[in-house]
Amino acid sequence: MIGGEYDLAQISGPTRVRYKEACADDVRRKLIESEIRGAYVKAASGRLSPRSRRHIVTVCVAALCEKGKTLLLAADRMVGVMGGVIEAEPDVSKIYPLNSFWWALVSGNDCVPAFEIIEGVKAQIPDKPLDQNSMMSAVEKEYRRVRLAEAESKYLAPLGFTHGEILKKGRTVLGKRRFADILGRVEDHEFSISLLIAGFDRSRKGHIFTVDSDVKRGKPQPNDAEGYAAVGSGGFAANYMMSYREYDFNLPVHKAIYSVFEGKYFGELATGVGVTTDLFIVRPGKKLLIVDKKREKLLVRLVRRRGPRRIKKPQSQELKDIWKTVEKNKQPLP
Repeated sequence: MIGGEYDLAQISGPTRVRYKEACADDVRRKLIESEIRGAYVKAASGRLSPRSRRHIVTVCVAALCEKGKTLLLAADRMVGVMGGVIEAEPDVSKIYPLNSFWWALVSGNDCVPAFEIIEGVKAQIPDKPLDQNSMMSAVEKEYRRVRLAEAESKYLAPLGFTHGEILKKGRTVLGKRRFADILGRVEDHEFSISLLIAGFDRSRKGHIFTVDSDVKRGKPQPNDAEGYAAVGSGGFAANYMMSYREYDFNLPVHKAIYSVFEGKYFGELATGVGVTTDLFIVRPGKKLLIVDKKREKLLVRLVRRRGPRRIKKPQSQELKDIWKTVEKNKQPLP
């Protein structure tokens, strides 16, 4: 309990349904309640300050607001390579433009394949608004191409085969048992990455979908119904907070910014999430808006002060003031 206003056991409405589905057993529910309370206890005590927040590979969040006409993109800068053996937080954003209307956010223990997928998609699509199905098809095609190329290099090239060649003559050359074993490794090969894709169609309506090796082997999953999505090691925590807030894509942008930042902030408790935050506000045909470091500090203070409690009129005015200053800080596309 924080300030007498916070009790997850009293969640009601649609959030209660999602809460029960996400926390099927009582033990898991109590663990999550403990985790969320612990996060804000640390914040309130000053042990989770902007400088001391845990560097423990990542969280990426995308959310629609203003009835789907505006898109918020948030990510840390932690990058993992070599299967997560090396983690670094370079001065490079993990939010990448695919064209002027669609964006990709990257998460994973080894981000190299993700960059190959992004470059492949950029080479495929024109620089104009595209419908969600076209984008999902382009991303899935590149995901499968890069996955097969990596599996071929790892399992088949040392044997002198390509994927096509092993299907034709592998059984004869290798024998039935070894052929089945090698082919099984190729088919089971997966990336340790997640992609969060968001953008606008021809009607300027926003869309969000995710591509995750752990979910249907990289088949894109749309998230328009929820109006938001989060991926990465901090993704569950971020999704949980936004569900707890009953996030609504009709929210005005200043309140949506708070919910997205709070989700990312809470996600920092997960392993492999960096503390540096990139937060972009995207509207089709308009200049990119960026929440700078000064405004980020103001959001951190507000999140630490309010915790998971309801945002009241004074805090809403603070958010409006932050938004006004962000609007003046228009940036060209990176």
